[in-house]
Amino acid sequence: MLFILTILSCFLASVAAETPEETLKPLYKKFEEACEKEETQIAIDLYHPQAVIVKKDVHALYGKAIGDSYRRIWAEIGPHTFELTNQKYQGTNDYIITDFDFELKKKENNATPEETLKPLYKKFEEACEKEETQIAIDLYHPQAVIVKKDVHALYGKAIGDSYRRIWAEIGPHTFELTNQKYQGTNDYIITDFDFELKKKENNATPEETLKPLYKKFEEACEKEETQIAIDLYHPQAVIVKKDVHALYGKAIGDSYRRIWAEIGPHTFELTNQKYQGTNDYIITDFDFELKKKENNATPEETLKPLYKKFEEACEKEETQIAIDLYHPQAVIVKKDVHALYGKAIGDSYRRIWAEIGPHTFELTNQKYQGTNDYIITDFDFELKKKENNASILKGKMRHIWKREGDKWLIYHEQYERF
Repeated sequence: MLFILTILSCFLASVAAETPEETLKPLYKKFEEACEKEETQIAIDLYHPQAVIVKKDVHALYGKAIGDSYRRIWAEIGPHTFELTNQKYQGTNDYIITDFDFELKKKENNATPEETLKPLYKKFEEACEKEETQIAIDLYHPQAVIVKKDVHALYGKAIGDSYRRIWAEIGPHTFELTNQKYQGTNDYIITDFDFELKKKENNATPEETLKPLYKKFEEACEKEETQIAIDLYHPQAVIVKKDVHALYGKAIGDSYRRIWAEIGPHTFELTNQKYQGTNDYIITDFDFELKKKENNATPEETLKPLYKKFEEACEKEETQIAIDLYHPQAVIVKKDVHALYGKAIGDSYRRIWAEIGPHTFELTNQKYQGTNDYIITDFDFELKKKENNASILKGKMRHIWKREGDKWLIYHEQYERF
């Protein structure tokens, strides 16, 4: 899964009531329209003058190279679409961090709908016969929904889980289509057909069926993955707070986003579960408790021991300890000069520290801003030779630290000399 980290300097002071998502939505819309109209400069102008674009484990682009890359690539691919899914937003006063999946698609396709889909249905039929379950699952869009009319809907991970369970029961089988009809637009093809599939009945108990789904919900609570929780609800679902109110449709998602943004990561514990099931419905009763995942440390308290560790590494010339504080996808930017990425960061540290020897690293005027997964620090710094206290380098620095499990690592560094 492709991952992009976008950092935008924002004007939140004038739009304090806006959520991060509300602030960025029109900007992403502007980018999407630029893709479709091939307005390259509009896309480029959305980047900060000190922006860095990282292709994970490959390279980093900085400064003029970003615009050059956009012009070259967009000239090759022409008009295209840019689709975002699974967006997550975190914000401070001055930064918004977004994570999302994306897909670029070329706009042109002169094949008829039937010509486009025929090899894909052939691929599906062969997967049925060879019991190649993953090939079949991979033909579904990440946001696909399978609906059994008037009964239920499967979405997301449940589609793959259902395929694996059912195909494991019925083994190799055939999938025959008849009376196909095709209708198409630039971005969608709609097919209607009759089909015949031989399968076995589902022998899983209600508890066995729901256990992985409740596990998925519990993990979403702890990781604050709101959309995963929302996607477990049926499109026609209703949430009732007894004797108080009912939520329906879009209001369910809105309520989840608002409440989870307030409470942050939390646990969801079930006890006294009871299950009743029919072919198409499972009814569960249980007691539950939500608990906030405590993390009372301030950003400054979180990072203080890490900067102490870095300072000690400088004095003892323990280069690897310093390097290990950087994220595997970290970027170091010398403002208006160059960017270092990947192996180049370690190489640079080893070369420079071998030249200057033991030294001190002093921070002053520190400022901290934090979200659940990122901490942004701005500070002045000075490097001094340890043997005679002679100044080596003075300047301003910004760090973005990213949480990886129970560790915090430097994800982005930018500095400039005084």
